Amino acid sequence: MTQAGNGFFGKILTRFFCLVFALASLSAFGSRQDPTQKWDGKIEIQNGVTIVENAGRPIYDGAICEFTEELSIGKGEGSEEQLFTSVYDIDVDADGNIYILDMRAAQVRVFDMKGRFLRSFGKKGQGPGEFQVPVYLEISPDGRLLCFDTIAFRLTYFSKTGEFLKQILYPNIRGFRPHHVDSQGNLIGHSVLAPAPISGEILKIANAEGDRVLDVFKIDSDFSRREKMEFDIGKPWICYAADRSDHVYWGYSEKYEIQMIDATGKVLKIIRNRTKPVAISAEDKIAAEKDYADVLKRGFKLAFRDAHPFFRSLSVDARNRLFVQTSEKGKGSPARYFYDIYDPEGRYLAKVLIPANIDGMSIWAGDKLYTLETDQEGYEKIVRYRVAWNLK
Repeated sequence: MTQAGNGFFGKILTRFFCLVFALASLSAFGSRQDPTQKWDGKIEIQNGVTIVENAGRPIYDGAICEFTEELSIGKGEGSEEQLFTSVYDIDVDADGNIYILDMRAAQVRVFDMKGRFLRSFGKKGQGPGEFQVPVYLEISPDGRLLCFDTIAFRLTYFSKTGEFLKQILYPNIRGFRPHHVDSQGNLIGHSVLAPAPISGEILKIANAEGDRVLDVFKIDSDFSRREKMEFDIGKPWICYAADRSDHVYWGYSEKYEIQMIDATGKVLKIIRNRTKPVAISAEDKIAAEKDYADVLKRGFKLAFRDAHPFFRSLSVDARNRLFVQTSEKGKGSPARYFYDIYDPEGRYLAKVLIPANIDGMSIWAGDKLYTLETDQEGYEKIVRYRVAWNLK
């Protein structure tokens, strides 16, 4: 957690930019969106796989959805429960209660739908119901709370009130971080092979007992980076998300292609879009040098690619619309990204600048979006948005 100076002026600037964004949103959202053009892509079946080819032009031009902030939990005045140190996952139950996993505190905190603190459970330790490095939290369809500890290699089941129920060990997936547990108990996630600059990762699906692990896609570690003492800036990575129908969407951001697979790894659909990558600008290089200042002091150097990866993250909403976070930023502060939005068939609906950080941690619940944000002073907060669609 970091704190920035000039708190008073920071708040003034934050309110100013929020007002500007709100006015822009109202202007763009004044009437229902008409399609600016017919979809000019094509859909075909090849060897049982649905191939969706998008031509790079969306059906709609402008804001097709509006995000309105409803609730913010974090840095509560005089409330230690709302001071987070390292939020690693969130989820929401059927009653709208919000579950927040703070990895550094090794604790789950629960708030009601109005943001009022209810309870917390979990602590550092190696015993049943205790954590070493918890990195994943999810509420199962039957109402149990699941937490995964990446050091203890175990998935722990709790009741929603925090009582320990059971645990399952996963010794065959070291370094694993789950993202989703499907209706059959399969864990979808990834394993990091080595820290930067060597890196490398594997997208995995493990069964409920942990004795069958499917490697969906692997990026090998690059040991030459360590020898050259350089960081690969602009390197593509694996992005993935899951829907409530046990489908996994994933892509390697070196190219604009997203696959939808089932829990066995079978490819069901491929979505492509003929867009160009965002070039790495001089401003981007200056920002990277600032971000990597510590490693540069240790003698490392930055090796810049010509362009950013095609996308940064994937997310699927409650109606199976796909949100692809691009590498293109909007102007202003804080920096926000453009998202390519696709309908459930895979057709390119629109490119929209969204005032929320929609990534693998974000949770969709009906017309609500819950996401992790950082305020102007560097404090973490959970924000709930109401999402309204403006489509014919």
